[in-house]
Amino acid sequence: MRITNSMMVNRMMGDLNRNLGYLDALREKAADGKDIHRPSDDPIRVTRAMQLNTSISKNEMFHANSELAYSYLENMDISLKEMTSVMDRIRELATEGANGTLTKEDMEKKAMEVQELKEHLIKSGNGTYLNNYVFSGYQTDKEYLREDGSPALNTSKEIKTSFIDLSRRNIDIVAGVNDTFEIDVSGLTGLNGEKYTGKQTVKIAAGTYTTVEDISKEIEKSLNSPTTTPLNMSYTDVDGTYTGADGLIVDTDGYYPIEVIKANAPTTPADPNYNNFQAGDEITFNFGAELKDTEDELRDTIATEMGLTKDDISVVKMENNKTVVVSIKKDNTTVPCNKNWDFKGKLNPVEENVFKVDRDDPASADQGPMFQTANKIAFEDLESNDIVRLKDKDFKVEVNENGTLSITNKLIDDTKGFALKSDSSVANRFDLGEIGLTNFTIAKATESKQYQLGLSLKQDINILGYEVFGPTYDTDGDGMGDKTIIQSIDDLINNLNNGDHAKVSAMIDEIGVHSDHITELRGKVGARMKSVEVTRDRLEKLNVNIKSVLSNTEDANIAEVYTKMSVAESIYRSSMMVGSRIVQPTLVDFLR
Repeated sequence: MRITNSMMVNRMMGDLNRNLGYLDALREKAADGKDIHRPSDDPIRVTRAMQLNTSISKNEMFHANSELAYSYLENMDISLKEMTSVMDRIRELATEGANGTLTKEDMEKKAMEVQELKEHLIKSGNGTYLNNYVFSGYQTDKEYLREDGSPALNTSKEIKTSFIDLSRRNIDIVAGVNDTFEIDVSGLTGLNGEKYTGKQTVKIAAGTYTTVEDISKEIEKSLNSPTTTPLNMSYTDVDGTYTGADGLIVDTDGYYPIEVIKANAPTTPADPNYNNFQAGDEITFNFGAELKDTEDELRDTIATEMGLTKDDISVVKMENNKTVVVSIKKDNTTVPCNKNWDFKGKLNPVEENVFKVDRDDPASADQGPMFQTANKIAFEDLESNDIVRLKDKDFKVEVNENGTLSITNKLIDDTKGFALKSDSSVANRFDLGEIGLTNFTIAKATESKQYQLGLSLKQDINILGYEVFGPTYDTDGDGMGDKTIIQSIDDLINNLNNGDHAKVSAMIDEIGVHSDHITELRGKVGARMKSVEVTRDRLEKLNVNIKSVLSNTEDANIAEVYTKMSVAESIYRSSMMVGSRIVQPTLVDFLR
């Protein structure tokens, strides 16, 4: 083959470019310290490096979350620490106030200090972190407590079952009176100031339930339609009253039981309309006997007795003809709650269902429901929402993806809670254990805020205001808290102001229960802080390990690179010198 000068020049240029390209590749490695820069350099190592970089990015994000979570928990721990100190001081004051040698003036001074401590407790309960209220659950832009310490928000409360598997065994509900369980809402108080636990009987329809969805629908229906409403109430009567064996108050004249819902009631007792009915308020009459009166007759009779026209109110006669709901429609209408309404001879119950209690024979109270031919209803010290109709509450039962049931209620005030109870020892009684619950299951507050600290690791960071300020102290021993920390402090203040040493002494343990509860919550936060701290340290060590592997995967050996660069540079210079000898002389060379 004939070798021409042109061929030699082309080959020389190719060799020079190849040597120069190799030298440039070494320069690039020396410039950034990386051994690989593009997939073509080493596809396997590039893929591994990309995976390692992704892991590092995730871990750095998780580490940043752990820092934020720890800071959040630390702030919450400070708030709970303040509350613990406040409660310890309140308990000290209660102990001192129980001393019988103190004068009334001394006890009033202690009451003033307790009041100041209560206000500090409320401020701690409305503490913020990064402009978010820490105890308000998901509603972080709103204070949890009002100035008087009552909750301004309601947090969702949930009862969750364990896994329910009906594929092998269906739930059979036998027809009969025992197919029931109870719903218990704590914290309610009757018009007479007595505690009302709010227990209501719930009945499950008889049948065989083959799916979780079917049983959930039936439970939801039952929870929102309790079969009984045993209100423990009393009303003033000039002739006196007698308490029947069923716990209801009856008398010789007979009173209508009544429930009152004041939709727009003022919250300040000093307001002239605090104890008045206004537009939007509802008054519910529950009768033990059916009424013959039509809705129009009821409206005319009740409106006249209230001093209104029938166009000022609306009347809804319920399907059983025993419950009448009166709603005030007319704006700027005020009806005093302390007025006696006389219905004697104006309403017409079905005669065969009417009975009368003999004052001299109390046993006659067990013969039937309350005597229903009442003549008067008297209101005394009526307050907003004193009576709550649980059947109007919005219970939801949902089936979760993991085969569990969630029973929730977002409308129950945070001074209360709810529980489900059943007694499986009674024959044919619906057993909550059949759906994965215990026989006494208390709802837990939800709305947890979480930080992602790993691919499958989430950390709860918040304590809800309901957990701190909700019902904690159990006054009736039913296993469910029904008195809040603020209510207990208010009672202590009143007892101190009244100079009642005995009642103050009796409250020492009660205050101690609340104090211990806050201490437990602080321990819960401390455990979470420790968990976050351990996770944070693990992420730091893991990042060091991954970066070490990444360095071994993609970093260049600088000493080796510089040695290769020196050799490559020498080769490049030599190739240039050799090339200059084979290039044909040109006219320029001769002119030089």
